[in-house]
Amino acid sequence: TIPGHSTFLANQDDDITTETLPFGFSYYGRSFGAVGLSSNGMLSFPTASAQYINSSLPNTSIPDTIFAFWDDLYLRSNGICTTVLGSSPNRQYIAEWSNATFPGSTDLTTSLNFEVFLSEGTNAIDVLFGTMTGDGTLSSGSSATIGVQRDTASLTDQVPHDAVVTRLAPSGYRWSPRV
Repeated sequence: TIPGHSTFLANQDDDITTETLPFGFSYYGRSFGAVGLSSNGMLSFPTASAQYINSSLPNTSIPDTIFAFWDDLYLRSNGICTTVLGSSPNRQYIAEWSNATFPGSTDLTTSLNFEVFLSEGTNAIDVLFGTMTGDGTLSSGSSATIGVQRDTASLTDQVPHDAVVTRLAPSGYRWSPRV
């Protein structure tokens, strides 16, 4: 958990919420003042999707989205923690999916921990993976989509889709979307 944080969607499956950003974030040239958070590993502008069946990108039904680890996830009591670090004009908004699991999993070692950082000014996006354990290759992305998508699919960058990413944790990806 992140100090000075807000917690959303604790003990939830296939749910969404919206949070106001503390600064305007430019995503592919469009400024947004809110983000949608999905229990299924997505951060969208300005609202989220609860879609739990992932697909390859593009996906026209889920516009303006960061697919941090899009899969059918269940959020335990930690839910999604959000906070802001730094001071204007160099703040970072952070959303952390903490200790998530897969619905119906009986593997008590499953713990999925990943974060999305939105950086003020540079508009950089960092997706960082912490501990990703349990449920065989599922925790390494064998059933997940990771990437970014502008609007309803005019531009996408997909890292993997339903493919095991060796050394997923600890690691990350950075995007700097431009117009």
